[in-house]
Amino acid sequence: MTRTKSGQFYAECLRRALRGKIALALALSTGASFFFAPLAERYWPEIGSNAWLPFILFGSAWLLVMIWGLGCAPYQMFNELESEKERLSRQLFNREERQAAMARLWQLRAEGVPHRNERLEAENFETWKATYEDWRGRVLEEAGTISANLEAWLRTLDTTRIPPAYPQPFVSPEHQLLHRTMSEILARMEEFLKAEMLDKDIVTAPPTAPEA
Repeated sequence: MTRTKSGQFYAECLRRALRGKIALALALSTGASFFFAPLAERYWPEIGSNAWLPFILFGSAWLLVMIWGLGCAPYQMFNELESEKERLSRQLFNREERQAAMARLWQLRAEGVPHRNERLEAENFETWKATYEDWRGRVLEEAGTISANLEAWLRTLDTTRIPPAYPQPFVSPEHQLLHRTMSEILARMEEFLKAEMLDKDIVTAPPTAPEA
């Protein structure tokens, strides 16, 4: 015979009410005996000398803790359900936010490739550099939304691979360095996004040709 939902609820309340209550009732009755036994022997000798006094105290304590347990069980169950509901809601929100951040990373990668390959004149370098710094900041922000590890991986470039060839001479050594740095960030973004899309481990591969 299958148990109804109400039956399951009452059974869970009873289980929670019973859990740990014997030890609690024993501790309470033991403590109470130190207080009540001397009083009973002094004022009610017929009760104080009764061998059943410890059992009476234990039974009273057991009844009190069971009433308390049955009263608290529904409240505890409600709080647990609310906590689980909040956890699942937060998990769903984080998953949706993560997917949105990944979509923005794809867009930032599409934005970064032509900027990296842009043909520069020396007088335009500072403007190009400012755009690069803004782009890098937005990339790190979105990466941080997805994973602190991804953000650290893109921020700290301990090593860089040979970047795609630049179509003209660099306007300065700093331009060459930033070109290499941006190429590494773009490569790592692609590796992460493809791995996430295919649900595979990240596999690094050095770029062999400039991207259009």
